[in-house]
Amino acid sequence: MKNTENAKGKKSFFSSLFKRKDSGDASQPPKQPQPSVEEPSAEELEAIEAEKARAAEELAQREKDNMVRAQGSTLYKIYEYYHGVPPVEDDDGCYSLVVFTDNDELPTDEQRELLIGLDQRLAKEPSCWGGSKALTQKPFSKARSDYSSGIGASASDIGITVSGSDTAADSVEEASPAAVDSVCLILTPDDRLNAYLFALPPLHGGRGFTKEDVSEALSDADVSFGIIDDRSIEALAGAQKYLAIIQVAAGTLPIDGKDGEVVDYFQREVGIKLKERPDGTIDYRDLGWLQTAKAGAVISEILPPTDAQDGVCVRGIPVQGTPGEEAEPTLGSGVVLSEDGSKVLSEIDGVVLFMNNCFNVEPLLEIETDVDTSVGNLDLAGSIIIKGDVRGGYSVKATGNITVLGRVENAIVEAGGSIQVGNGMNGGETGAMRAGGDIVCRYLEHSVISAGNKVVSEAIINSDVSAGNTIEVTSGRATVVGGRLMARNRIHAQTIGNYSNSLTTIILGDTLENLAEKQGLMQKRQSLAKELAEKDKDLKYMKQRTVTGAADRKRLNDVNASVKHLKKELAEVDGCLDTIERNQPPKTGCYLRAGKIYPPVELTISGVRTVLRSDAFSVRMVVRGGEVVQMPY
Repeated sequence: MKNTENAKGKKSFFSSLFKRKDSGDASQPPKQPQPSVEEPSAEELEAIEAEKARAAEELAQREKDNMVRAQGSTLYKIYEYYHGVPPVEDDDGCYSLVVFTDNDELPTDEQRELLIGLDQRLAKEPSCWGGSKALTQKPFSKARSDYSSGIGASASDIGITVSGSDTAADSVEEASPAAVDSVCLILTPDDRLNAYLFALPPLHGGRGFTKEDVSEALSDADVSFGIIDDRSIEALAGAQKYLAIIQVAAGTLPIDGKDGEVVDYFQREVGIKLKERPDGTIDYRDLGWLQTAKAGAVISEILPPTDAQDGVCVRGIPVQGTPGEEAEPTLGSGVVLSEDGSKVLSEIDGVVLFMNNCFNVEPLLEIETDVDTSVGNLDLAGSIIIKGDVRGGYSVKATGNITVLGRVENAIVEAGGSIQVGNGMNGGETGAMRAGGDIVCRYLEHSVISAGNKVVSEAIINSDVSAGNTIEVTSGRATVVGGRLMARNRIHAQTIGNYSNSLTTIILGDTLENLAEKQGLMQKRQSLAKELAEKDKDLKYMKQRTVTGAADRKRLNDVNASVKHLKKELAEVDGCLDTIERNQPPKTGCYLRAGKIYPPVELTISGVRTVLRSDAFSVRMVVRGGEVVQMPY
């Protein structure tokens, strides 16, 4: 009956619960809509996995660093003697120092070095013990004499040598071992910023350590600063933790002074700011990347360094910090240091550019018309704004930026900085633009383009385009058709190819400059190798025949010298090729992202080549397992 009533009660309770839920009990707060959680992108997932792998690799390395060989380890033998079982060994006969921590966590680097040093000192002969600076304190003497003697007949097994070993051993065999009290050892690293307690356990009914023993050991070790409070020491004595490294004192770290720094008043990298018109198109005539300054304008401010704050080691001795260093700004052209040395000032009216790791102020030339017969070719140490077009057959060169508000025909445009073209370029197969920074042009058709950083355009048609970083074709028509695109890191386009089956070649992980350099080096290597083979053949022939006369000896010496010189040149070429290969971006960092791909597309990523022969939509092409594969957009 009782069980039935309980069952009814439970049924009644749950029925009422469901009833309240269905009727929308006013006492229950209404459910709030859950905010949508944005799914991580493929790049973010890759970064997360890479971070997990790095952390796992770091942990594995720490675990490996804390493995020490069991054979010859005195701490290992003491542990086995005290616990009755040895620490767990791996297949290589090593055990982990984690057994000597009080929290089963891996020792810190500092703790590991202290434990290894203690193990080595415990294994030394008594004569070495007394001469060791770290073992001159009283507790270490106890560990050597009283503790070792107390172990008695087992002392030789543990590896601690006893003074007067023959007589002592005989007496130990005849009598039962004497009780040995616990011994408190204080371990301090070289910088004396921390102090650790390592207690050897009592033996044969000896006394455990007390609060007073810990205090005495600290005093003997000259530890007087940053010691844990009395209650914590009492807790340690109460817990009686043996063979565990436990921090009992901490000094204060010195605070180094801050180095002087240079505060910039102008941007070092002026990013591309594409402005969208009301109709959705992009205004390529106004990127806002020209930074102008009047003479006397402050380009940078130089802040002085700060002093250091000293710390204190556990022995109460000050530990000096390092004062900050003076900032040393590099001065480019068109700038000067103020009289008090606290500012970098513009020397002229001009355009501010950050090149060669320093700010420069260069003259600004404004051309109100087209670059044609009325203007001629331009070559300026500075920046140029052309408010018209650059006509075919002309060249415009500048060490700074070049801005063309109109269009560029089959002309040559070269800038040490960046190039901006408002309307676009039709190079007619001979026109070219080269920039040390970015190239931003509304469209590129039948042109040769090379940018040190980034190329941005709405359409690239039958052009040869190379970028030291990225190529972005994502606004407007956002179309790439035909030609060749090369970028060191990534290419992003909305549409690649068209229905007319125009071949588009895409290369990632390389640039035109890199390819040209590698091709030149490979040709040189081939020539050197051929010449070296011929010289080796001559040398072998000459060594087989008898050398007679001064002429033969001279020829032999000359061939020997040529072989050595050719080998040296060959090694230098191989070194250059190795450097280029090492500087290549990682294969996982290069990718092609596209909304639509129409075949045929010849795609090479970090040297791995494939040909796309079918349509693809919303894809990201990457290298995985030595192959080019498609991944979600």
